Amino acid sequence: MSQVVVEIDQTSHAKKETAHNDKPIRVLHIITRMIVGGAQENTLLSAVGLDQMPEYDVTLMSGIDRGREGELLSQAREQVRLEIVPEMGRSINPFSDLVAFWKIYRHIKKIAIISFTHIPRKPAFWEGSRRGSPGRR
Repeated sequence: MSQVVVEIDQTSHAKKETAHNDKPIRVLHIITRMIVGGAQENTLLSAVGLDQMPEYDVTLMSGIDRGREGELLSQAREQVRLEIVPEMGRSINPFSDLVAFWKIYRHIKKIAIISFTHIPRKPAFWEGSRRGSPGRR
């Protein structure tokens, strides 16, 4: 449980609220593949930006699909904690999708508090994986 501290700025007399936690907030970004493209670049920038802030502990989770556009996996490895789920891919494969779902579910249930998804099968994948996670009430 976080404590909220209210500070009064002496110059403007405005209240400033800051949350103080013992541990950083765990954030998980999930994306199907890290190719050169808008959603992937935005996800990487968001993950890296949050990870530079001490109050967040960020993990980026991705499949390994390669595209003609180029890949961002090597850049992601250098800039943020990266977890690869080889079974997570763009094309639909019931067995691989089930394995990927299970891996994501376990990760969210154990670790993630805030999760962002960028995957094509989001509704079923997301709702099932969020049940029972630490941040879900």
